[in-house]
Amino acid sequence: MTRSSSLGTTDRPLSQVLDSLLHEQRQAVLAQVAAHLRYVHDQQQWYGALGLDTVVLTDAGQVRLLPPEQCEHKRSLAQSLQQGRPFDEPCAAPEQYVQDPLRPPGPWSDVYAYAALSWHLLTGRPVPAAPWRQLSDPIAWDEEADGSMQAMLRGLSLDPTQRPQSMSAYAKLQALGERREQAFADTKDEPLPVLAAARRPAPLWLAGVMVLVVAGLGAAYLFGTGGTSASPPSVPVQSSRSGATEPAAVGVSGPQSGAPARPEVAAPTLPEPVRKAEADVVPGQSSPVDAGKVLAAQPPVARPSPALESVGGAAPEQGGVVNVSPPLPLREQAASPAGQVEQLEPVAAKPAPPPAKGTVVLDVRPWGEVYVNGRKHGVSPPLKSLSLAPGSHRIVIKNAELPEYSTTVQVRSGRTASVSYQFR
Repeated sequence: MTRSSSLGTTDRPLSQVLDSLLHEQRQAVLAQVAAHLRYVHDQQQWYGALGLDTVVLTDAGQVRLLPPEQCEHKRSLAQSLQQGRPFDEPCAAPEQYVQDPLRPPGPWSDVYAYAALSWHLLTGRPVPAAPWRQLSDPIAWDEEADGSMQAMLRGLSLDPTQRPQSMSAYAKLQALGERREQAFADTKDEPLPVLAAARRPAPLWLAGVMVLVVAGLGAAYLFGTGGTSASPPSVPVQSSRSGATEPAAVGVSGPQSGAPARPEVAAPTLPEPVRKAEADVVPGQSSPVDAGKVLAAQPPVARPSPALESVGGAAPEQGGVVNVSPPLPLREQAASPAGQVEQLEPVAAKPAPPPAKGTVVLDVRPWGEVYVNGRKHGVSPPLKSLSLAPGSHRIVIKNAELPEYSTTVQVRSGRTASVSYQFR
């Protein structure tokens, strides 16, 4: 037995008084409708005809539902066609439009209807019919919605398995969302505890270790970077007294602060002919010694070999002659070998664009489920056309218990074909 009654003289459908109800009154109406549906589901039954015309209000403010026997044509599309009445129910679930044994209607269909009615009363916008939602659904899931809205969106799912299976499950889902919101609000308003105890000071030995570490890093930086410098290259010079070769420092400067003192290097001893020439020169007068003789008396200096010049080194000693060569700068980049051709990578050719699709215009009366190559594409009407790839396609149209219609259509790129059939 369902908790419903026939329409009395003082009862008015919800569609007639909806515009005069306030938001709180609409919530009270939804609460009473939910109680009626929960009672029906507890009796292992389902209503199947919930809408603005089947929910009635009395003058006493009570909400009632029309008996199921008065609204059998609103429970499914097949029953409305048998009675010759139109089936235009925005609150009807998708499974009420077709006869699919894998997706039969049941209490979950009432959950869809209740969520659609709640959406209409609370937002002011009716939910589109289920076939239209299958083509273009304006209702999307919102992760940031409150508990009531999330339960409503879950109830409006087009897949029956994704909805709450009864009004009791719907109420639990709604209450769970409200408790989560309340818990979040309580934790948000509650101030965080403030620690009254002061921080303990760091031990003295830790401060001493930090001072030693900083001092060690500073000393390493001074001796490693600022206190040392690269030693200049030395030039070996032949001595005239002992005939041995002594190193002579080139460009030696005094020791810097913070670095160990370097031993001073004696000035190089000039050859004997040069000393004699310098002794004969009187200060303030030109030298009587021929410059050519002086240069001829100096020991010859041999040029380094080309192999050593390329790396900036000095040639070895040959016959008492010291070869001195200043270091040459290294070449930054070796020249590429002559005649070498740069290898280019092959460029892959772009794939050809896919051919344009064709259009198949549908004219099905009164209605039918459209299958293309075994895959369902919707119900026509409202489905008016199909966009298919070029080629041969098998189209099957089904209508409840009537014999199905099948045909093969040859679709061409950019062309339009048509399929027309009337069930009788």
